[in-house]
Amino acid sequence: MNKTWRTSLLILALGALLALPPLFAAQPAKAFGSDDSSSTTTDDKDKKEGKALRDIRDLLNRGEFEPALTALIPYTAANPDDADGWNLRGYASRKLGRFDVAFSFYERALAIEPNHKGALEYLGELYVETGQKDTALSLLARLEGLCPQGCAEAAALKGFIDGTGETAARRW
Repeated sequence: MNKTWRTSLLILALGALLALPPLFAAQPAKAFGSDDSSSTTTDDKDKKEGKALRDIRDLLNRGEFEPALTALIPYTAANPDDADGWNLRGYASRKLGRFDVAFSFYERALAIEPNHKGALEYLGELYVETGQKDTALSLLARLEGLCPQGCAEAAALKGFIDGTGETAARRW
């Protein structure tokens, strides 16, 4: 009986090992949280961010800031080096009036990616909302230096500072 039990166990283990290669072969080449931040195309960015961040952006576009923030907490925990995630967490927090934490999230995004145009824009908007227009103007100058031909982030911040615009329709 002991020999039969060992033989059965061996057959079961071999069967399990034979089943593993198809499981791994089904995974995409960059599975298991690959962090290729050098991508430049929209398709590459979509692959990097995945459905979770697209869903979060959809919530933000609809003005559903609390559910977006709730979804951003595990997203940024799983992707701590994703400046976009921290920027969006700052944006959602700011829209909910949680200015202190919004500052920290924008700063975290900028620590990861110092020239993150979205974080610079939103941080500038936060400075305007907290009565620090001079600091917002310095961020606008920084954005204009990054975008000598102009960019949507600089234009949106300028409009926000001048009082002629609101945060632009999101360009996620």
